[in-house]
Amino acid sequence: MNMTAQTLQVFDPAMCCTTGVCGPDVNPRLVQFAADLDWIKTQGVIVQRYSLSQNPAAFVENESVKTTLAKKGETALPLLLLNGQIVAAGRYPERSELAAWCKLTDHEIPGDNLASSTPPASGCDSECSCHATGKPGKARWIIGVIVLAAAGVLAARGMIRSGGTASQKSAPAFASLSMVLTNGSDPATNSAAAVPATNASAITSIGAVSELNTVAAHLDALFIFVPGNDATSALPPLTPMNDAARTIETREGIKCGLFTLKAGSPDYDQLAKQMALPCVLALVKGHGMSPVTGEITEATLVQGFVAASSSGCCSGASGSGCCQ
Repeated sequence: MNMTAQTLQVFDPAMCCTTGVCGPDVNPRLVQFAADLDWIKTQGVIVQRYSLSQNPAAFVENESVKTTLAKKGETALPLLLLNGQIVAAGRYPERSELAAWCKLTDHEIPGDNLASSTPPASGCDSECSCHATGKPGKARWIIGVIVLAAAGVLAARGMIRSGGTASQKSAPAFASLSMVLTNGSDPATNSAAAVPATNASAITSIGAVSELNTVAAHLDALFIFVPGNDATSALPPLTPMNDAARTIETREGIKCGLFTLKAGSPDYDQLAKQMALPCVLALVKGHGMSPVTGEITEATLVQGFVAASSSGCCSGASGSGCCQ
């Protein structure tokens, strides 16, 4: 056995689960490929596998993948990287190719087709959404998100859907301040300073997060700027905030508003104790919130929207007590 320290990353197209080997109609090529991956794992190769529908953030975070998708779109998937270098795009390779890339000797490649020993699952596991009634073009939308991200823009339509079904439930409220302060996750932090305001579009000032359930009752998502103490960081980054809101509205068909929290208010003082300022809080009605600090750009703001969309804050079967 030729044990290695190599890492093979597989970026799959949108599938009902992370491997596609589930549900009523299993592609036999996926079954074989899953067996091939199991085999190279036994040879010491580290395998990391990501699905566009299950792990979209991984596609954006990997520069090689993001750039390739920006150039070729969905046809580039599946995309395979060995030790960070692209070795295949748009197809699943044969076992002999995997062995050659990983420098495994011929006698280490079994002649039997292991797919026959790995029957497809008869049902779906907890992560599978193969029976969901998703809207056509979801995969193309996610690819579009990644293409935009490569140009500095990241949109988030797929992240606020569960199993492909739009989650536009009637959520009565946004996350409360206590939800913000006890979110349990660190803010998305970037090294550069906040972008100063360059756009004169309207932004609403609020004195408390609780006001949102009144003044923002007609909105589905919003960004709240929490200013810093000095003159520069007290200016809201209106251009990226406006651009992010318009991107979300265009892609989602939802309403997104802009707010700023008054410095010196009780809520402001509580937030200042918990996180670095200035920052922008992204909130999605019926879901959760995510703070974005450091460099405030359209891309980081929509990434914050993605994270907020992925957070659940509803309790109970009906979700009637959402984010109270």
